Amino acid sequence: MKTNILIGCLLIVTLWIRAEEVVTIEGNNSFEESSKNRLVDWRVNEALKERLGKIEIVKGEAQEGEQSIFIKTEKDQVYQLYAGLTSASLKSNIEMTIYVKGKGSFYLGIYAYNSENVFLDIVHNKTIKGDFKEWTKFTFTAKLPTKDNYERGEGPATKFRPAILVGEESELSFDSFSGTVTTPDIENK
Repeated sequence: MKTNILIGCLLIVTLWIRAEEVVTIEGNNSFEESSKNRLVDWRVNEALKERLGKIEIVKGEAQEGEQSIFIKTEKDQVYQLYAGLTSASLKSNIEMTIYVKGKGSFYLGIYAYNSENVFLDIVHNKTIKGDFKEWTKFTFTAKLPTKDNYERGEGPATKFRPAILVGEESELSFDSFSGTVTTPDIENK
C-alpha cells in the first residue's frame, strides 16, 4: 500500500514538472489578409527603408490558402518584415516555421523586447541560401536573449516579434508561417 502511494506521488510530481503551456503565435500567419497591397499584422522594418526591396501579395500561387507574399531584392537591398508582440519568458522555447519557394537568401528571427516594449536584441538562425523549386518548409527555434543590459535598454527580455529578413539579390515567396511558444508550467506557478 505504501509503495502504491509513493508511486502515485512520484507520478503526480513528474506530471506537474513536465507540464507546459503552449501558446500559438497569432496573426495573419498565412498572409491571407491584406488591404491596399499591404499585409495585415505584419510590418516592414522602416529603419531599412533606404535599402528595401519590393514586396508583392500574390494570389493563386500559395502553399496553402489563396495568397502568399513574394519579395524581390537587388544588389545592396534587403527586406525585413516583423509581426506583433508575443509574450515569453527566458525559459520559453520559441519555434517558428515557414514555407519558402524561389531563389535567394533569408533568415527567420526574433526581435526581443523588455516589459516596456523597448527593443533589446535580435536572435536569428544562420542565413539560408538556395534555389527552392518547390515549397520547402524551414523551422527555427530560439530562446529570448538572457543579458540584463543591452545597448538600447535594460533587460530582461519578456516579449518578442517574429521576423523574416530577405538578403540581397533574392526572389523568394513565403507562405504558411506558424509559431509556438512553449513554457514549462513550473515557471507559471
